[in-house]
Amino acid sequence: MNGAAEEPESIFRAFEEATRMTVCFHDYSGRLYGYVAPERIGHESVHCAAVKARHMNTCVVCETTFLRACLLRRPEGFAKLCHAGLVDWAVPSMRNGQLEWIAFAGQRAPGPRLEGVPRQPGPRTPEPWMPAMRPRPVHQAEVNRVLELLRMLVARVRAWREELDRTHAPLPGARPAQVIGAEASRAYEIRSFLAERHKLPVKLADLAKRLHLSPSRTGHAVRECCGASFVELLAAERMRTAAGLLLRSSLSVREVARRSGYRDLSAFHAAFRRAHRLTPLAYRKRRSGGKI
Repeated sequence: MNGAAEEPESIFRAFEEATRMTVCFHDYSGRLYGYVAPERIGHESVHCAAVKARHMNTCVVCETTFLRACLLRRPEGFAKLCHAGLVDWAVPSMRNGQLEWIAFAGQRAPGPRLEGVPRQPGPRTPEPWMPAMRPRPVHQAEVNRVLELLRMLVARVRAWREELDRTHAPLPGARPAQVIGAEASRAYEIRSFLAERHKLPVKLADLAKRLHLSPSRTGHAVRECCGASFVELLAAERMRTAAGLLLRSSLSVREVARRSGYRDLSAFHAAFRRAHRLTPLAYRKRRSGGKI
């Protein structure tokens, strides 16, 4: 991408350099789709991946009920404490009275005496990572600073996107907004399905039922919306979960394989070596600096 299309990524990098945290989006309108890197569309940090590997349903509840309730009370954005004890930040973007997207930053461990940080109701989820992998604690002053920086990021991205609309300067080959919006919605549904189901035996036909399409049409839709095949996306989702569990938990390799969707340990070893050129144990040892 050239010119104006590069600006969002420079904004994200500036935020990440200032906070040492990553930023991502839930894009409900499709107005960022095609302009923002695909890996930024979705709430999938390494710590989130480790939590979702065991507690996906609780994460879904957090994002669909607790998060929405907080947004109604604090439309200017907020920091929150999830069921796994992680602090992250959320700032929404509204357009014509409708939620178009939410920017997220995180995650950090809570420091002492945090004020005004709502905690998700319900039982606390045990931390799935080893103590050495726990995120750095955040204190009240930094909570406020990160929130203000994320608000500035949202304002910059919103202004940039509106300027594109005003000047009619879409990306080369960009399609009409309503087409992009429909594809973004379907891509989000496909990736949500894989995030929910990748730890189970799952086939393209299962996704076809979710999308109310034929398996053949579903295969084409997956590639059109996500840029890869169903098999490739499923493998990537399982590898991401496996890598996160290897680095941030003390689970055995066999248990990591099972929780990542592999029922056969040898198949898991082969797939992992293809993806990382290392065995799971060697990957864990190298990435942890030999501390495991």
